[in-house]
Amino acid sequence: MKKTLLSFGHGYSAQALDRVLIPQGWRIYGTTRSEENKAELEARGVIPLLWGSDAVKAALEECSHILISTGPKDAGDPVLALYRDIIARRAGDLDWVGYLSTTGVYGHHDGGWVTEDAPLIPATPRGMSRKNAEQAWGSISGLPLHIFRLAGIYGPGRGPFEKVRTGKARRIIKKGQVFSRIHVDDIAQVLAASIAQPNPGRAYNVCDNDPAPPQDVIAYAAELLGMPLPPAIKFEDADMTPMARSFYAESKRVDNTRIKQELGVELAYPDYRAGLQKSLSVEDPRSSVLSFLERYNNAFYARDIAALKDCYTADHVRFWDNHAGNDSDDFPAHLAAVQAFFTNGKATESGSIEKLEIDAPQVWFHGDTATLAATLRYASHPKPGVRSTFCLKLEKGSWRAFHVHHSFDPNEA
Repeated sequence: MKKTLLSFGHGYSAQALDRVLIPQGWRIYGTTRSEENKAELEARGVIPLLWGSDAVKAALEECSHILISTGPKDAGDPVLALYRDIIARRAGDLDWVGYLSTTGVYGHHDGGWVTEDAPLIPATPRGMSRKNAEQAWGSISGLPLHIFRLAGIYGPGRGPFEKVRTGKARRIIKKGQVFSRIHVDDIAQVLAASIAQPNPGRAYNVCDNDPAPPQDVIAYAAELLGMPLPPAIKFEDADMTPMARSFYAESKRVDNTRIKQELGVELAYPDYRAGLQKSLSVEDPRSSVLSFLERYNNAFYARDIAALKDCYTADHVRFWDNHAGNDSDDFPAHLAAVQAFFTNGKATESGSIEKLEIDAPQVWFHGDTATLAATLRYASHPKPGVRSTFCLKLEKGSWRAFHVHHSFDPNEA
């Protein structure tokens, strides 16, 4: 029998899941309140259902799985308000039900760690509504319910880049403030893993490995775009909407051990750096590739072997580590040789003299790989520029080099 998912509120997170399930042969129904959105869902391969229509009731009678992404209203959960009786009657026939909640149900923990066993003590009306919705769904006897408490969601089209580009980004500073977050593709991965190995009654924290202050995320987005650091503003002085300010009422580090141990999930984007790099590669591929040069330049300037290795693919690193004739890690020698090439052999023991200047970068894309060429030089070493060509591919969300070639720029010889 064909697996059929009924997705209530088929938006950003649910659409990431349909990208996983549809190629596996699933039938997916997605509800929408807008006639205009129906064509978009159809183009994705999702069967659109207008909210409140008889077609939703028919899909409830047919489906084997249900995903609820709709948020609660003042009057309670909107899905249960309309369809509780049908869902309760079919509870024993369903294979899996997933409810997308929020880590806001845990409330404020002064930056401390929270697991799924932490008490639910929401600090905001929004968090309290989610707690009540979790309990309402949990009260349906025999329902194979799984609760997913999502951290801050980001991904392509939903992140800090647009505000940084337009100069609207601010680094809001509040002492001790940290947020957990999750890339939308990893949400889909967690949901798919749970569907494959259901455990009714279980709750899961869905977040990455690296809770971080929000100002650090903004700063890294600016770095990737090659733009100036947005201004820092104290939380007390920031002009924020009541909704935005309410998020700062809670500070906690959310533990994700359960999704890794019980569901076997290996996060594609274990921290915001990997996730933002991937998002930029989708939103603005050229800027994403050019950000590789900034990473390479910073590592080269600092003579940071670990950071330089992170600019290369794992296979390329292994090549250098095991290069014929070398008894140990060859990257320090590689770094010194490249630096000497740029400086006519005048590399110093203390490190690079200055950052490399980058001229005339060009980018070409070839499927999932890219070629980046640029002229690099030290201003204090007047010689023909070095034309550097990097062959890149995406690895764990970042552009990394699998082949590099340096030669004198023929245009400057």
